[in-house]
Amino acid sequence: MLDRNAVVRKLNDLVPNIVVNINQELKVLKDCLTWLNDNNKNVDELFKIGEVYWADKIDQAVKLKTWEKPYHIVGVDGSQIYPDRHRGINCFLLNIGFAEFSYADQSTVNLQSSPSIYFENDVDFELSTENINYLRTGQEFIKGFEHCHKVFKKEMTDPFVFLFDGPLYFWYLDNKPGEIKNNFLSTYISSLDSFFSQRIPILGFLSAPKNKEIINLLKIGLSKKIIDLGYECTTEFQFITDADFISLFLRSYSRTPIFSLNSSLAYLYPAHLRPSFCYINFDTEIARIEFPFWLSQDPDFDKLLSILVDQCNKGNGYPIALSEAHEQAVVKGYDRDYFYAALHKIGFENNHLLKFSQKSTKKKLVGV
Repeated sequence: MLDRNAVVRKLNDLVPNIVVNINQELKVLKDCLTWLNDNNKNVDELFKIGEVYWADKIDQAVKLKTWEKPYHIVGVDGSQIYPDRHRGINCFLLNIGFAEFSYADQSTVNLQSSPSIYFENDVDFELSTENINYLRTGQEFIKGFEHCHKVFKKEMTDPFVFLFDGPLYFWYLDNKPGEIKNNFLSTYISSLDSFFSQRIPILGFLSAPKNKEIINLLKIGLSKKIIDLGYECTTEFQFITDADFISLFLRSYSRTPIFSLNSSLAYLYPAHLRPSFCYINFDTEIARIEFPFWLSQDPDFDKLLSILVDQCNKGNGYPIALSEAHEQAVVKGYDRDYFYAALHKIGFENNHLLKFSQKSTKKKLVGV
């Protein structure tokens, strides 16, 4: 049983030491923003040393209206049951959830999930939590495209959006071993190319983003004296993200200019699939939206972002298509118990004994 009084005492001791004052960092960011606007010709010097660049003034926002006309959207999300070593079987389950909404005079909704079961021999990688997560991401793309392919028609007159919960710039693979990086990245890029081949718009939605490409660019610019604020600056921006910087100027229901990536990982993507991104202020939060380069060139690009505004309004600040996809995908504790009970029952019926560790069994018993 939790000793709540002890918890409060410890929090009173710890919190004053971990609360961070970011006012000084925000002041430096404001000065950097002023410098960027006043020294637009020198910004190209920054782009040569950083991993992100943009074409317009960084605070040149584009107003987005809520889309009030018919449209079609498919959201996807995934969940999993990891292998449990206490149960003695190296298998896992992936569950991909879909939420399909059609908004028109007669609106429709289609909610479903698609489970897949994998044994150790079904995959060519170590059954680590990280690798299973990578596989789940790939399945979200693959099954998402299969679902969209069934409903998307090129002659559709209403806008169509496929919404992915997460990034399309797979930065987390950059420092992984070559085989893992190459295998998963090639799978992801192949899926992105499938969407391109059918011209199905795909957007990655990142809530509460922690990205720091812009912040890192400013840090490098300050350290190399390219950015001159008129005073010595040693700020590390340890607790500041790009979203904090964007919040200094981006008004509600507006997007930033489009940012492009200039990293070695980004150049592993074909040019038409190279990730781009922008930030949108949805009033409740500033989210990062990622998309392939080809989509940023679409004349209807801002219409798609306006659809996101409508989705967030319908979902109380978060796209309702992703919220419902998550509900379809999520695997709860009783689902997990059912999965292993069914596995045990079917194994027993087929004369296969499944090993359960004593620790697993004892955890289910409560002594009196």
